[in-house]
Formats: sequence, C-alpha cells, structure tokens
Amino acid sequence: MIRKLINTLFKEKGRLLKFALVGLGGTAVNLTLVWLGNNFFFTRYSEWLKTTASLVLAIIASIFSNYVFNYIWTWQDRREKGVFSFARHLGKYYLASLAAALLQFVIAGGISFVLQVTLFAGAEAVPLLWKMGASFTGIGVAMFVNFLMNNYWTFKQQKPDLK
Repeated sequence: MIRKLINTLFKEKGRLLKFALVGLGGTAVNLTLVWLGNNFFFTRYSEWLKTTASLVLAIIASIFSNYVFNYIWTWQDRREKGVFSFARHLGKYYLASLAAALLQFVIAGGISFVLQVTLFAGAEAVPLLWKMGASFTGIGVAMFVNFLMNNYWTFKQQKPDLK
C-alpha cells in the first residue's frame, strides 16, 4: 500500500507541485487575514475572541481560496461543469482539509507531548523551535494526505462512458 502511494505521488508530481504552490498562496491568505482580523476587523472584541474570530476567518477563507485555485489549475482536467459540481467539490474539499488539519494537529501535538515527557522532561516547556519542528512535520504529512484525499476523492478521475 505504501509503495502504491509513493508511486502515485511520483506519477502525479506535477499536480502535487501545483497543490503545494497553491498551499503556499493559501498560507499567505491565512496569515494576512489573521493580521487584519487582529489589527482591524475585530479590534473591539476581547483578546481571546479577537484571536479566535481572526483564526476562523483566516481558515475558512484560505481553504476557499485554495479550493478555487486547485479547482481552476491543479485539477483543471477533472472539473465538471455547473454550480452543483462546484459546490459538491467544495464540500468535499472542506472535509478533506478538515481531516488533514486534524491529522496535522494530532501529529504536532503528539510529537510535542513526546518531547515534553522525554527530551525536555522537567523543563517548564518544550522550546519554541522544537514545537515549530513538530508543527512542520505535521504540516508535511498532512499535505500529502490532503493531496491524496483530494486527488482520489474530491477530484476523483471519472471513468469514461462506454457507450
């Protein structure tokens, strides 16, 4: 099974590169909206609510922008016409993104926990650089899983009609 997944990634390397580039753009959208939300949009709210609202807005908007660019560019050959198709793919894309985000969270949190009870046992906290490394690991694994879910589910290649 692992070999099949690796073969798929090599076979789809061009599409994977497009997906990664779109993801970088989505990261810029996300960070920009977190900054705007905290500094302009939600300044009247408490610190916790301002941060939460900014993060929610950033996540929803960045997933949507990623979807649009992946729909137009990454999987352009698998697009179906119509609003219903766009909405169906969008719903699947949000579910795949949520699953990938949860995976990233579990991996990063798990690595941080293991570091806290082993390498940094007795320390007040795991150093930020190590936490960022844990997060980067989670992001990397989640990106590949997200790509595979979108490639095989959201934008599943349709079999040609045999008429």
